[in-house]
Amino acid sequence: MPYALLPAADSDSPVLGIGLMSGTSADGVDAALVQLWDEAGEIRARLLDHRATGFSAQLQELIHSAFQDRLRIDEICLLHALLGDEYARAAADLATTTQSPIDFVACHGQTVWHQPEPPERGVHSLLANRRGTLQLGAAARIAVRLGAPVVHDFRQQDMALGGEGAPLVPWADVILFSHPLRSRAVQNLGGIGNVTYVPAGSTLKNGGAGVIAFDTGPANAWIDAAARIATGGRLSMDVGGELAREGTVNEPLLRELLAWPYFRRRPPKSTGRELFSHAQFEAIRKRVSEPVDLVATLTRFTAETIADQYLRWLGPINELILCGGGSRNAFLVSQIREVLPDVKVIRAEEIGIDPAAREALTFALLGYATLTGRTSNLPSATGARRHCSLGSICLP
Repeated sequence: MPYALLPAADSDSPVLGIGLMSGTSADGVDAALVQLWDEAGEIRARLLDHRATGFSAQLQELIHSAFQDRLRIDEICLLHALLGDEYARAAADLATTTQSPIDFVACHGQTVWHQPEPPERGVHSLLANRRGTLQLGAAARIAVRLGAPVVHDFRQQDMALGGEGAPLVPWADVILFSHPLRSRAVQNLGGIGNVTYVPAGSTLKNGGAGVIAFDTGPANAWIDAAARIATGGRLSMDVGGELAREGTVNEPLLRELLAWPYFRRRPPKSTGRELFSHAQFEAIRKRVSEPVDLVATLTRFTAETIADQYLRWLGPINELILCGGGSRNAFLVSQIREVLPDVKVIRAEEIGIDPAAREALTFALLGYATLTGRTSNLPSATGARRHCSLGSICLP
């Protein structure tokens, strides 16, 4: 049975938590200050504040070096400590906006490797049948700085139970996006794209009936890399999609990318920069002579992977709700609307949820669930053998 460190709060005295998230784009920390309580057996949350703290260019380069297996083990060790300090600073800065003490912090950490399936080659024989995931960011440094318990390392328990350790946001999406009459697809456009399908009437009380969630493929990761090339490093993203708008899609290359085996894999499934890697990007880059054409092709690729995966694996959709940094890319959004003409496409703020805060808010919810003794994975999404409590707890 999960262990409860905190009693469930009520609306008169809610718990105050901070959720921290840095994703596969590795561009900074999203921090959400959240009030949480129980009401009629359901968790309720109120977002009080949200801040995005960018990583320095040097830190981004270090993290990308870790993605690309270009750091020594001593450097990985020190990056773990450095990221802990970065998360602690982001949490402490956000905590100054309230007079109330922070009850807990929940930190996802920075994923530098995610191996949901055993590697096919290239590892020691003792590792050949192993699966694992690694997030950096020393939680003890956050706990000491904030003087509050920190819930961290959220993915390990689910993987120990045979799951992929991802996606974890669907449990929170049921709380945030469930509607009694409308079936919704909640699409995050971060470095990697992921979707949660929440059928009409699905709630945590009925176990998230019918919820499907998985990674759809790359979103901003390759688009951002192409934008850096197209602007000689002046821009780290395609602001508003203006570069893609100028380019022409390389149709033969697009069809080849859409034929990758990952897209034929049945959910549960998850992916990251291990599959959609820098090396793969470099190989694709050499196929396209004009940089803006590369941006255009990869933008269209993101849109078409979303449509392809929805048609393969999801049920009827009344509304598609966009979250994450890519939801601010107007041209990418227009491409998604084009490939899904029969679906109403909206941004999360249109239903009262800040799309930039959604993942940090999610980890505040997951941290509250852990501390109050709840399970918070959805085996239908991750493939785990059973429900479980997520995360380890570091006390100050």
